[in-house]
Amino acid sequence: VEFDINSKDQYQDIAEAFQAILEDYKDRIESVNKLAFKDQLTGVLNKIAYADHSLRINKNFGKNPFAVVVLHLYNLIPMNDRFGREMGNEFLLSATSYIESIYGKSNIYRLTGGLFAIILENDEFDRREELYKEFIENLNDESIMRNLLLQFHIVFDNII
Repeated sequence: VEFDINSKDQYQDIAEAFQAILEDYKDRIESVNKLAFKDQLTGVLNKIAYADHSLRINKNFGKNPFAVVVLHLYNLIPMNDRFGREMGNEFLLSATSYIESIYGKSNIYRLTGGLFAIILENDEFDRREELYKEFIENLNDESIMRNLLLQFHIVFDNII
């Protein structure tokens, strides 16, 4: 909703005040939406954002190719049990940083605990095999990830 605040009649002040309220309201809604779709610990998107993105993909199913990569950090629960949640959180943050270094930040979702999904579309879809190889090859060089038991697979590959 927009108002013509350039008019010089008696309602200009009211229109300007109302426009300012609308802008503030719009900013607050945007902030709440960002919070609702972000994982509080890692800063990546969360399962609500994943469900939203999945709905959009389902609406256009068959039109655009995509893949979903699933990553499960198996050592998270034993690490939490043995060393405490603080160490587990550090492990999650390191793992997230590594995942982002390969796949970027835009379509990584933390679904729960150590379970992540990455939706590959467009350029990332075209480069999915290259990204997979880079992920696996670099995993061997990352000291924080060296002893990580990781399940990594593409669960759906819709090639058109």
